[in-house]
Formats: sequence, structure tokens, C-alpha cells
Amino acid sequence: METNFKDELDKLVQQAKDLADDIHLKENLEKLRDGLVDLAAKTGQKIDELAHDEELKTKIKDGAHKVADTAVAGAKFVGDKTTEFFERPDVQEGIEKAKDKTIEVAEKGVDALKKALKKD
Repeated sequence: METNFKDELDKLVQQAKDLADDIHLKENLEKLRDGLVDLAAKTGQKIDELAHDEELKTKIKDGAHKVADTAVAGAKFVGDKTTEFFERPDVQEGIEKAKDKTIEVAEKGVDALKKALKKD
């Protein structure tokens, strides 16, 4: 069995060597490498162009300011509407009712606790 494994391994090594010696494979790999080098160079050049594009920088800065201004205006609007909501008489009445009910429930809880503790 050991001989078969060695023979199979030798066969695979030879196939790999044959594949590496294949002139078409070498040519295609070289073309791929050259294409990747060219793509990397063009990508680097484009990034450099974008980094120095003053018009693009201005557009990005203007866009960022618009987003920030919109966020501030939105937050102010929500804050104003929240204040308006809580200042409404019907909402204030509801808040007062909720407070009264909370006090009532708390008093009943205290009474129940007193009764439970006095039984002992």
C-alpha cells in the first residue's frame, strides 16, 4: 500500500510540474498578473484624482452640512412637538389622573403591607 501511495504522489507531483510547464498557462497567468497590476495602477490614480478633486470635496462638505442642518431641524421639530403635546390641557389632565391613580395604588399597597406585617 505504501508503494501505491508513493506512486500516486509522484504522479500528482509530475502532473503539477507538467501544468506549471504549460506555456499557455504561463501566458495566461502573466496576462492576468499584468492586468491586475494595470488595474491597481488605474485604481490608485483614480483615488488620487478624487482625493485632489476640489469640486468633489466641496460637494461632500455641502452635503454633510445639509444633512447636519436637516438633523438639527428635525430634532428641534420633534422637541417642539413633544413640548406642545405635554402642554395640552387634555394631556396634563391625563398626567394628573395617572399621578392620582399611582398614589391610590401605592396607598393600597402600603395598607396591604401593614396588614400583612401586623398578622405576624
